[in-house]
Amino acid sequence: MLIGMDFGGTKKVDGVIDPSKAQPLTQSRRYKTKNMASNAELLDETRQSLREFGATPESCVIGISAAGAIDRDKLCVLHSPNTKIPPPIDFGAQLQKDGYRVAIGNDLAMAAYGVGKLSGHGNAVVITFSSGLNTGVMVGGQLLEAETGHTEYPYAADWSWTTPPSCNCPGNPVKKCVEAFASGNGAGRMLRAAFLDGQVKPAHPVFQHLINKMNEEETDGAPFSAEDLLRPDRRDKILDQLASESVYAAHTQKPDDITERIRAIQERAIAHVLKNTVLHYGRQRITLIGGLTHWWTLLFVPAIERAQREGSTILKMPVVEKCPYPEPCLVGAALHAQDKFNVAG
Repeated sequence: MLIGMDFGGTKKVDGVIDPSKAQPLTQSRRYKTKNMASNAELLDETRQSLREFGATPESCVIGISAAGAIDRDKLCVLHSPNTKIPPPIDFGAQLQKDGYRVAIGNDLAMAAYGVGKLSGHGNAVVITFSSGLNTGVMVGGQLLEAETGHTEYPYAADWSWTTPPSCNCPGNPVKKCVEAFASGNGAGRMLRAAFLDGQVKPAHPVFQHLINKMNEEETDGAPFSAEDLLRPDRRDKILDQLASESVYAAHTQKPDDITERIRAIQERAIAHVLKNTVLHYGRQRITLIGGLTHWWTLLFVPAIERAQREGSTILKMPVVEKCPYPEPCLVGAALHAQDKFNVAG
């Protein structure tokens, strides 16, 4: 049995993988991690998944993907953005102590491994547009993997925003890094800055959508109202949840100047990333993943067209696709573990 796990600061997905199937994720369990504050909580939920899958140390291998800096030998996460769990996050090492065979890798490296293997070509360039921005590359069946998996892109110094958002670069968050504008968090951070600068009122549709969602999910401190945005002790709990989902849910219902400016900047930022990806890695097919790709027609179709217009006349833009596989980081981690331990699928 092949088990894949994809850990992030807001959620974790565990699944059973059958690489012989067109859609290799055959069973999955997802749960929230954003309110977890200890390794013990995460380990308990992980063990629950293994029980539900009927997985035992003798019957399976486990591949783990995680955002941020990884210690592959110690099977732990050294730095992961957006999590409250103190590092090192060591559920992989604990599973090894339970007797499981475990491998771990950066999430985008694992996504590239999965796409490269499942395509049959052994080549892949995978970019995630989610809470942050990251790239994984596989060439000739081998991963090009840095310590964090993170690929820096040139700064976007000329992109006007009154209070520029910050990126998620480990230990060195900066303003005007292109990640700050191209990521899902970037959309929320730009809206937050506009609100704090007085350009957005508490009654704005973005906040209506977000507050309704937080109340439905009983997010910490709920119920909330628009009036809470005027109370310093309550305001930040709402602003901290701002992301692309609320910005573009409001935009698709009724665009206005602020949400259209955010959309236009993100379109330009995504095109910037695509053009630089070609300059870095050549004309390999580019596969895109991450929550921001939910807004494919709104954001990515015009961004790809822009990249095609503005890109190199020598290195033409290759095919850019939305990933055809659910949970590619998880799937790739399982396939990576399968190869590491040389077991049958």
